[in-house]
Amino acid sequence: MKTPLDTPSLRNKVISLLARREYSRAELYQRFKDQVESTQLLNEELDRLAENGLSE
Repeated sequence: MKTPLDTPSLRNKVISLLARREYSRAELYQRFKDQVESTQLLNEELDRLAENGLSE
């Protein structure tokens, strides 16, 4: 099993994807849910990105 993504790595990967095209929150969640230690971490990061206007 791969090492789960930490917050900075997760943020970088999500931003890299968003730089190429728009993804819905659901798409991002599905794509990364198995790559993080907890889905709470993922939801918190997606919330931060939305607050900063980087995602829906």
